[in-house]
Amino acid sequence: MLRTWLQTVNYEPGISRESFQTVEDFSKNALVNGKKLYFNLCLDEMSIRRHVSWNKSKEKFEGFVDFGRPTDCQDNEEQASNALVFMLVCINGYFKIPVAYYLINSLSGDQKSSLILEILDECCVHEIDVRNITFDGALSNINMVEKLGASIYGNTSISYFHSSILERRIYVSLDACHMLKLVRNALLSRDIIDGEGKIISWDYIRKLVDLQDKEGLHLATKIKRRHVEPFNEKMKVCLAAQVLSRSVAAALETCEFDLELDQFENASATARFCRIIDDCFDLLNSRNQFNKCPSKSSISTQNIKEMKMKVQIYTRYFENLQIDGRSILKTKKRTGFLGLIISMKNALQMAEEMFAEGHLDFLLTYKLSQDHLEMFFACIRKTGGFNNNPTAMQFKSAYRKLISHVSIKVPLTANCTPKDDTIILMNKTDKDDQNCDVVNENEESSKDFADASILCDMLPLSMYIDEVIAYVSGAVVKSIKNKIKCSACIDDLTANAKEHPLSSLQVRKTYGALTSASQDVIFICQTAEKILKAQNSLVQPRIVDKMIITAIKMLPVNALFTKNEHVFDQAPLFDHRNQLIRMVLKQYYLIRLHHEAAKISEFKSRVRTKLQRIIVFSNQ
Repeated sequence: MLRTWLQTVNYEPGISRESFQTVEDFSKNALVNGKKLYFNLCLDEMSIRRHVSWNKSKEKFEGFVDFGRPTDCQDNEEQASNALVFMLVCINGYFKIPVAYYLINSLSGDQKSSLILEILDECCVHEIDVRNITFDGALSNINMVEKLGASIYGNTSISYFHSSILERRIYVSLDACHMLKLVRNALLSRDIIDGEGKIISWDYIRKLVDLQDKEGLHLATKIKRRHVEPFNEKMKVCLAAQVLSRSVAAALETCEFDLELDQFENASATARFCRIIDDCFDLLNSRNQFNKCPSKSSISTQNIKEMKMKVQIYTRYFENLQIDGRSILKTKKRTGFLGLIISMKNALQMAEEMFAEGHLDFLLTYKLSQDHLEMFFACIRKTGGFNNNPTAMQFKSAYRKLISHVSIKVPLTANCTPKDDTIILMNKTDKDDQNCDVVNENEESSKDFADASILCDMLPLSMYIDEVIAYVSGAVVKSIKNKIKCSACIDDLTANAKEHPLSSLQVRKTYGALTSASQDVIFICQTAEKILKAQNSLVQPRIVDKMIITAIKMLPVNALFTKNEHVFDQAPLFDHRNQLIRMVLKQYYLIRLHHEAAKISEFKSRVRTKLQRIIVFSNQ
């Protein structure tokens, strides 16, 4: 019955008039309720496997280039290697729908512009208000919009073309994620000189990773070796976003100004570059009307003037960047920087126009990204199970399922962050039935830790480690505060960061409300770190309990948490002070051992993504 019903709907390549009719119905229903819907048209290509199949039901070969137009003969036709998909995303709503797709091998800018005009004509017929077109930085896409009348290269102002069909401006946006990767690649390949003559260099980021590997702790960043050597994973957006971030900027400034490390001299220019790129990306990736970080807030009538001023500052900054004495906006590395400038200015101008019409109070710039298509492609690949490289016929089948009756969640391996996480349910176990060995403080195994105090004295912590431990101590306190009901004990754990800043790294990293640990908690964590570094091997049974026992023996317990005297009203071995110390130690070791496990599991050379992409892009 379902198959018979689906056969009445056209899912062949070309424009889907059923999808356009669905969007038109939504728009008309919104108008009845006094709301006008605005749309973004995004397009992208998905690589498919070159393969010709015989369609038994339609009695024809499939797998050739197909634009949805009737052909009399298929002899000597070119095999399709990509699927070009167009999707409408509602800017002030929460739905999206593919409206057209074409099986192609390659298309020029002129050919793509013709397809755009056909789709805009269909939007006009169905009274769909398209305000923006989003695409990535491929040369054919840039030629496409320039053929339509927009200007990309050599332009640092708003970019649009006038649609005679819709009788309005259509703005163009380059996908922020793709621009971020292009900017990362530009910095990776060449040093950049800023307007003050200072060097912006990838070498500082590499030195930061070297320092983190040497010290064994991260300076509150997510970057690892794979981030500074992304040659096998250049398509992963998260690697570029985590490098060009505020966290890396704060870490570089901490190394230069607070730790005064010689190898980070003049790293402030690179830190400023990372912070500005992070702000630009946040402005183009806002998902919430309200956010504690102003740069991540949506564009609204309240902050649009302030955002325009920021964009002007960012534009001047990019205009002053140079490579080999030439403006970076006039070199081959220009696309990423021009894309950010044009997309930001277009988003602000478009928001201002829609605000003036009275149907929109804020603009979520995430609606103008290609993530919606990327997630759709991830779902198409997921329908094939282990086969993530569909043929043209398999693509058609998956496309039909996704826009008709099948709901598939986005896999975690998709190119962008999914909205929903698919989890695997585990069998419930009863902790009472589990065999848990209790560590006896008098066991012979504790003799292995007898010389720990001597080793700890021989392992002084560097200023770098002290900064990181003070920062991590705040995370320890935040984790255990919710487990404590005693208000006096909570006061012992925390400190007023404004009055007594204990970590310069935390001062630089505080954008909202980070938890500051007291000096006693930091001292406990420093002792715990020394004990951990003194171990010959962490792969031992009950290692956490053994290290906690050793730490308690070394700590001056009576000198800790002395602000409140209520601990003297309790039993000596079960007072709140001993419980607090054990909780701090356990939580710190939990964080550190997770970090050590991640270091052990990290691949020296990651080739899985590269090899997978090679197979997919070979269309096999």
